[in-house]
Amino acid sequence: MARILRLSLRRLTSDKRRAFSTGFAIIIGVAFLAATLVLGDTMRAGFKGLFAEANAGIDLAVRSEDGIGDAGDEMFVRGTTDEALVERIRQVPGVAAAAAQVEGTAQIIGADGSAIGGGGPPTVGAAWIDDPELSPYRIREGRAPQVDGEVLIDAYSAREGDIALGDTVEIRLPDLIESEVVGIATFGERDSFAGATLAAFDQDSAQRWFTGDDQVSAVLVRAEPGVDVAQLDALVSDTVSEVVGDGTEVITSAELTAEQEKAIEGDFLGMVTMMLLAFAGVALVVAGFSIYNTFTIMVSQRSRESSLLRALGASRPQVLSAVTIEAVLVGLVASLVGTGVGVGLAEGLRRLMASAGMDLGMESITINSAAVVTAVAVGLVITVLSSVIPAIKGSRAAPLAALRSTAVEATSVGRIRIAAGVFALAGGAAMVVTSGQMAADAAAEAASGGPAMSVLGIGALAALVGAVLLAPLAAIPFGHLLSRVTGALWPSGRISGRLAGRNVVRNPRRTASSAVALVVGVTVVTLFATMAVSMKGAMDDIVRRTFGGDIVVSAEWGSAGIGTDLASRIHELPEVDRAADLSYGLARVDGDDRDIVATDLNAIAGLTDLGVESGSFAGAGAGEVAVSRDFALENQVEVGDVVPVSFVDGTSLDLEVGAIYSETDFMGNVMLHSDDYLPHAGQSTVDVVLLSVAEGIDVSDAASSIEAAAGRGGPTVETRDEFIDSIAGEIDQALTLIYGLLGLAVLIALMGIANTLALSVHERTREIGLLRAVGQSRRQLRATVRWESVVTAVLGTVGGLGLGVFLGWGVVRAAFARSQGMDSALAVPTGSIVAIVVLAVLAAVIASVRPARRAARLDVLDALATV
Repeated sequence: MARILRLSLRRLTSDKRRAFSTGFAIIIGVAFLAATLVLGDTMRAGFKGLFAEANAGIDLAVRSEDGIGDAGDEMFVRGTTDEALVERIRQVPGVAAAAAQVEGTAQIIGADGSAIGGGGPPTVGAAWIDDPELSPYRIREGRAPQVDGEVLIDAYSAREGDIALGDTVEIRLPDLIESEVVGIATFGERDSFAGATLAAFDQDSAQRWFTGDDQVSAVLVRAEPGVDVAQLDALVSDTVSEVVGDGTEVITSAELTAEQEKAIEGDFLGMVTMMLLAFAGVALVVAGFSIYNTFTIMVSQRSRESSLLRALGASRPQVLSAVTIEAVLVGLVASLVGTGVGVGLAEGLRRLMASAGMDLGMESITINSAAVVTAVAVGLVITVLSSVIPAIKGSRAAPLAALRSTAVEATSVGRIRIAAGVFALAGGAAMVVTSGQMAADAAAEAASGGPAMSVLGIGALAALVGAVLLAPLAAIPFGHLLSRVTGALWPSGRISGRLAGRNVVRNPRRTASSAVALVVGVTVVTLFATMAVSMKGAMDDIVRRTFGGDIVVSAEWGSAGIGTDLASRIHELPEVDRAADLSYGLARVDGDDRDIVATDLNAIAGLTDLGVESGSFAGAGAGEVAVSRDFALENQVEVGDVVPVSFVDGTSLDLEVGAIYSETDFMGNVMLHSDDYLPHAGQSTVDVVLLSVAEGIDVSDAASSIEAAAGRGGPTVETRDEFIDSIAGEIDQALTLIYGLLGLAVLIALMGIANTLALSVHERTREIGLLRAVGQSRRQLRATVRWESVVTAVLGTVGGLGLGVFLGWGVVRAAFARSQGMDSALAVPTGSIVAIVVLAVLAAVIASVRPARRAARLDVLDALATV
């Protein structure tokens, strides 16, 4: 074994450039994976530290046990509790302090009139807590707010909004108020809590705006030194039961922190990490194909060396071990380097996030051993697995047969491979098509679409495997087509094109292996492009079909919303003909927690076409509910039936079903009347106002009047066309990010093509010498290599485009079967396809520069002497 190890080391050190190019694909893939894992651990540790700091002085928290929605979801709402608990808890033996926590949403308006925050971290409005142990905030300047009209803000908002102590600021609650800044505070030593803004008021004012009089969000409790928290928990629980009875819970600081960590893990961190891991996985799969192809060529080039080893007594396992050890060494070194690069990349991203104001408590990167071991292990396993098949093939060569001076070219594709490829491709395509029908049937019956998505996933994987198996079969006609195209379009390059085409045809497996890595990357890119274009087209159709109004007024996500007073003023503008407010929230409907839309059911009928199937919106008012067809089927209700609805404040109403509709894309499955919902929603807000302008009024003039009425830092006012464009813009932003992440996979594939060309040039050294001897010029030789690169890239690109469009169509049909207009809204991303093809050809030409230059520089006599 020692001799085999020395042989493997000698092979690696004899051609360091080849070893580096082989491992570079793994370095990139592992770096992506390691950066994702390390950044995820760093953000997780940062949030954990922030939550621990925020709850450090709290021993117990008393709050309502009732909530609607998933506790880990950002839409989750929890009920309030009785303020009388605060004083009673203070009297419990062992309690050092108890304070009322009153929280809601408040958005601060900067000096330039723009709203601070929103669209991400929360914009918190709260009652200031004087006890420094129960509050993590520390006053840097000024004092705490004491009366109505005073506010304390966080240092981040003061800096971003150019606000100083003593200034009068506007704050949306969501209606606009003015308050004097009497204090500026920090979260511990930081300017803010992970980018969240804070507007703190006196308790009476905060209760009036956020929880209602005599109600608080929670009661925070601090124990006296030396008191057992478990015993205090029992005493406080008894007191709570005496005062308010059931429906209120007591939790420890540790439980509160764990709950907050779980919420952020299931929402922000989980989403970001899973998305990045998915793209890292694609990059590693592409890297695996590139490594497989590289080792295939390397094993073929060493056939004489391997045969000589066999003739001298080496066994097949020893020959196999030599290649495997080489793969292990390359994979291990590349994985370690990639992990190091990934750690550096994670540190760079941490600093970039900090400089952008995203202070998530990440003082430094967190490197856990699990992340390092995972990244190294994944890179090593992929490298070794990718080399196993070439190594096995190389070890099977007969000693004497492999000593011949010319290599045996695999000019045909095996029948078994063709049969398996056809079966996989056809079966996968059939499953993709079937999944759409399954999803449509499930939507019609209001059943789960999970099985359809499973069938879609399996079908997509099978189709991809089939395309990989059949790629060599497609390489042959591509090679012939290349010869004809170059001859017809570039007569001067006819010879070079013909030679390149014959090189492709005589070893289609090698060409296909190089192209397959590009197929995977382009397939995923095209799939997302197809989905994005289809979604934009469908959304355009849905908005124009269902919304007959002229203007959409909407609050930014995470902001304080649109105040009911502002909404009323918009309704009363002379430029407005009809208007309807939409408030998004949660309610328990017929026993299940559901997203709901609250609106004026009668007014919405004149602005939208929701595909009413029974009943009517016209004349509907408080005491009625409109439900979708899916809801009606699932809950077996009809128009006239009574549906129980309960709210976060404990109120329950029996509402009569007034209408059943089919269009759910913007209104969801349950629509309540605003008069039934808003009084029980806590901080009453409007999220969207839909309106049509009065006859004879220009839409842009009406929009200007609404913006003036909204005031500084107000909601977004858009015409219908602008609203559609903003939706398309959000999709394009997501697509740009996806393109950037998938670009690494495509880059790895193109580098694999360049590496294959370089190895192929080395393998055909004698052939190149012979061509040069019979008169081929250096320019023609470079053109031959260049055309080989182009045909490989085009083969992979065309295959990826076709498969990506098909799978994108399948995803749109299955995933959006419940959205009318989206289940069959296939749109081919023509612009993206043209751009992908052009970029692939250009990249292929660039990738061929170095191999072509090396081929042209070969000495003719030395090349002819190569055996």
